[in-house]
Amino acid sequence: MEDTNFSRLMKAISLLGLDHNWVAGVIALCAQEIAIRKKLESLGGTAGDQDFQKVAESLVDHIKQMGEKPPDILLSLARAYPSIRGKLVHQAYKARLYDAEVRSIVENTVGLIETLFIEMPKKTDIYQVAETLLKSGDGELTSKILKLDITQREKVVFALIERYLLVDWNQSGYYEINKKIRQIIKSIIKSSKPEDIASLLDAMIRRFGTVTPDIIMEILGEVGTLSSVLSMLQENNYVDWVVSQFVSSVNFDRAGVNARVIAEIGPILSDSQIEQVLQAILENDQIRYSWSAQPHLTNFIAMYGRRVKPDLLKRVREEFPPND
Repeated sequence: MEDTNFSRLMKAISLLGLDHNWVAGVIALCAQEIAIRKKLESLGGTAGDQDFQKVAESLVDHIKQMGEKPPDILLSLARAYPSIRGKLVHQAYKARLYDAEVRSIVENTVGLIETLFIEMPKKTDIYQVAETLLKSGDGELTSKILKLDITQREKVVFALIERYLLVDWNQSGYYEINKKIRQIIKSIIKSSKPEDIASLLDAMIRRFGTVTPDIIMEILGEVGTLSSVLSMLQENNYVDWVVSQFVSSVNFDRAGVNARVIAEIGPILSDSQIEQVLQAILENDQIRYSWSAQPHLTNFIAMYGRRVKPDLLKRVREEFPPND
């Protein structure tokens, strides 16, 4: 009977343009709220009929009142997820949820539940390692990173990204802190073996693909030509997600970073994905007028433009003429 009910439900929601990704995403987000409410009440707090944001803030305050440090993942999700909830609940019939996005939501949900109900209130040594790296000078940073094995590297990268999400925009030295965090993450990734780089990027996309895709795209731009990375993107169905990041570039700088990634993963793009890229060049002004994007896109068009309809290629070449 249960399977029948689910099948009927899936058939009905498919009429709305929704799919299994939407179902998994909504379930995961609901589980996040249930976990936070349950934890708050188990610590003596009252959730009442407050919305997700206020319940999460109440749990953070309650943990602080107990003299403990709120888990970073709780803080980061409380800040990052309102827009994602809005997309899934209010805009789902307009916006597609990609495999990479739903994996990220699920990974964060699992991480939150395990943190609240298994690891809390213990603070792991990994966060201390991350803090040590942040305080290290450039000269000693490399030697400390090289001592980390692949498991430690993944955990430290996660800790650093969570720290990145928590930096207050109004905090003094905000840009310097974020720059240092990005520098360390890049150093960890680029100093790893090619197969480990692919594994680390896979873990990052699964956990943070919907929360902070900018860091992931920035790193992909530096290692995207590695065969191990290209294979990982194909095997895990991340290519659509990467293309969607490019298509939705929100400013000139992001467009430049995303264009570099697109140019590097060109060999694994399908004809329809190449068409999406070229359409985005025409339709997204942040891409079309980005100086940093132009050299990458000019090369991309020269390499792969002939795989789309001639009229589309002609229109794009009017914006990005071939190099002499």
